[in-house]
Amino acid sequence: MCDGVRQSPIPLEYGKALYDPNLKPVSVYQNGKFSASENFTMENNGHTLMVSLPSCKYFLQLNGKKDGVFCIKQFHFHWGINSSVGSEHTIEGKAFPLEMHIVTYDNNLYPNFSEASKGVDGLAVLGLVFHEDRTIPVQNTMLYKMGVFLQKVDKVKHPMAKADLPAFPVTALLDVGSANTKFYRYDGSLTTPPCTENVYWTVISTSIPVRPEQLNAMRYIEYPTSENLRNMGNNFRTPKQINPEDVVVPRVVFRSWNPASRANLSPLLLLSIIILRF
Repeated sequence: MCDGVRQSPIPLEYGKALYDPNLKPVSVYQNGKFSASENFTMENNGHTLMVSLPSCKYFLQLNGKKDGVFCIKQFHFHWGINSSVGSEHTIEGKAFPLEMHIVTYDNNLYPNFSEASKGVDGLAVLGLVFHEDRTIPVQNTMLYKMGVFLQKVDKVKHPMAKADLPAFPVTALLDVGSANTKFYRYDGSLTTPPCTENVYWTVISTSIPVRPEQLNAMRYIEYPTSENLRNMGNNFRTPKQINPEDVVVPRVVFRSWNPASRANLSPLLLLSIIILRF
């Protein structure tokens, strides 16, 4: 079900990515004024902690090879049972204890998320990785700026539990300072079945601090009884090959910063550039 030549996640490395000067900073925004009386929906769906947002009020802005504004459907997390693992993407060979995915769809091409998830170029996902930091003041962490998110985790401890989450300014989802100018971009897939290969991936290259107790709050959530572990963790897919041996058109990973000399590019990468341009 999850075989293919453009699967996600993948290992991300500066030296193996192609600089694209057309990639501009990533941003999130909302239509209309922020309303504190609005609710998001928080859910333990049995394999992750997910927060769903009201339909097409919040958006992800991407610029570059595929310009577009994408409607934010939900965001969810992947984490490890300890802080040595957890993220789905690796950066320079390093795994992180937590990765957040902001899942969006092209509401100009498709009437709803269900149709977009099956269609060509239907989805775009923004990935953010987190590193553990015991010294950072809690009020300076991104998770703290997401309103009462962490306080509500206990409400969805049990599998399939749902709870209202008071809305917070959507800009908190990308409160990473200048890091939104440094990212990787590639075409890939969903990381859970059916692993559809129609996802336009953006992964911020700079990790975000998270405190140990914030990580432990997520590890407190429970799996269904059918799982080997009681407490949720290690809910990540391991990185896949960027270009399997049977690939016909090589996949290229782009980066948004510090152009590299064309002379340093590998023959495979040069061939990929020619194919993409013509």
